Amino acid sequence: MKRVLANLIDNACKYGPQNGTVRLKASVDDRHARVTVGDDGPGIEAGHLSLIFHRRTRLEQTADLDGQGIGLSIAKEIVDRHGGAVWAESEPGEGYRFCFTIPVLKREAIREGDAS
Repeated sequence: MKRVLANLIDNACKYGPQNGTVRLKASVDDRHARVTVGDDGPGIEAGHLSLIFHRRTRLEQTADLDGQGIGLSIAKEIVDRHGGAVWAESEPGEGYRFCFTIPVLKREAIREGDAS
């Protein structure tokens, strides 16, 4: 999960405005932990949101930035392997919000050795 957070925060820093704000929010309920990383950058059109998690995908407005275009796909793969979900929310001019959820184990299950 450290790699997921690092990739999402790096993405927010890289694509947000210089001296912009990166926001982290986390919550947990009986079944899932949810984390949101947001920035106040230019945002992205809804039609492109599903593309950004594909390996080596770089949108035209970000082509001049450093990087290999794999950070979000790595984050997605890690979250998927933990049985979670990852997605992006954005509206042009209002920044990005990258969200992910992962299942949580109840303390009783951990003590009994049940990792289901």
